[in-house]
Order: sequence, then C-alpha cells, then structure tokens
Amino acid sequence: MAKKDLQSMSLTELEARKMTLQTQNAMIASAGFVIGLSYAYKTGGGLLRYAIYGFGNAIILGFIPRLIYFVPKENEVDAVIADKQIQG
Repeated sequence: MAKKDLQSMSLTELEARKMTLQTQNAMIASAGFVIGLSYAYKTGGGLLRYAIYGFGNAIILGFIPRLIYFVPKENEVDAVIADKQIQG
C-alpha cells in the first residue's frame, strides 16, 4: 500500500498520523528504559544506578530522535491540519 500524501488525508487521518508518531517515539523511549534497567542489572547496580541508567537511557533515546525526526514530522502534520481547518 502506497503512503498517502498528507494533503490528501482527512483531518481524522492526520490526527491519527500525529498520534502514531508520538506513539513510535514513546516506544523508542520505553526501549531505552528497558535497556538501561538491563544494563544496571548486568553491572550489579543499586537503586540509584537503576534510576540513572533507566531514566537516562529513556531520556536519551526518547529526546534525541524526537528532535531529529519526530518534531519535524509532527510540524508538517500540524501545518496541514491548520491549513485544512482554515479552509473549512
């Protein structure tokens, strides 16, 4: 199935696309959290090490892709949504 152009999508489809992007970003951050916890377990860390590695990896793996990929894509979708809402 070919990827639909953003301009040809309905408002509902555009909102769903935006939510899909946010969900994908959350899944990447969750994977970072799990990787951090497994690393803390492997290195025999205490509670502080679990917190630092878990949340640190979640922030790193959630924030960097968000800045590089997800924010520009969401801005494109938001711009199309705004255009469609102005047009009526």
